[in-house]
Amino acid sequence: MRTDNNSFENIGKKMPYTIPEDFFCDMQKKLLAEAEAQQASAASQPAATRKARHIWLGVAGTLAAAMLAGVIFLPRYMSVSSGEETPFMAETTSITDQEYVETTELYYSTMSDEELAQAVAFCDNDIFVN
Repeated sequence: MRTDNNSFENIGKKMPYTIPEDFFCDMQKKLLAEAEAQQASAASQPAATRKARHIWLGVAGTLAAAMLAGVIFLPRYMSVSSGEETPFMAETTSITDQEYVETTELYYSTMSDEELAQAVAFCDNDIFVN
């Protein structure tokens, strides 16, 4: 049988750690003192200053969100408005209706009967098609 000094059987019901006697009383006193200090510092600031800070934070947040949206979405529209065709635009605008129909017919002609039945069932249940 193995004998370890760190075995749980050797601990028994005694606590393996100790705390100072006034630990919880001191903690409560420290928390109350800190809360009073925060209330005193908040009371020393006028309400107008706090309100102005909230307004400025809201304005700054809105501007940051607008700039982020511009960085994300604006480059796509800048290339469109400049008149130059991007490779993506050239691919999508060069296909004609006839080519689209031919591609679709080729796609459906290569499908098995089970796949066609699934496609029909999908279209019957589609809320946007019906």
